[in-house]
Amino acid sequence: MNAISDRPTSADKRAATRHQRVMTALNILSAEDSHMRTHLLDAAVAGAILARDPADRALRHEAAAAWQELAATLSHHVATEEEVTSPRAGLQRNYLKPVIKGVRERLARMRGLATTVASVDFDRAGDAEVRRGARALCAIAVDLDDLIDSDERHLFPFLQRSLFAHAARK
Repeated sequence: MNAISDRPTSADKRAATRHQRVMTALNILSAEDSHMRTHLLDAAVAGAILARDPADRALRHEAAAAWQELAATLSHHVATEEEVTSPRAGLQRNYLKPVIKGVRERLARMRGLATTVASVDFDRAGDAEVRRGARALCAIAVDLDDLIDSDERHLFPFLQRSLFAHAARK
């Protein structure tokens, strides 16, 4: 607020916009986390079992179906995570930097794994390629579950405290 008037300054408006974006992203991530968790176990199990028996056609079909379910929300989820942890979100506090660094590392790894899984045609590929895709599917499900856990334990509580502190200052 400007000391002379009750009108918000441009810095106040930018901070409010930044906090609104973070709050929106937090709500989206929370909803997506709940939805994706239902598919993570299916993807991890399908990938692990198929990696041991890549010739089994039924297992190939299950892994492909599990990937389709997971891929439907994965790219949006990763983009939202990147928005929340970007420097523009204003979360670069010293005690949060290790958490944000870990999130970014997991996101980079998941992008690579997702590229691997998406490149595999589970119906037509050879056993070695299917095994590689199945292992990547299992790994991406485990990494995503770890990321969701980290969000719930570290990032979400910090964001909520930050947003409530911002609202209390108004």
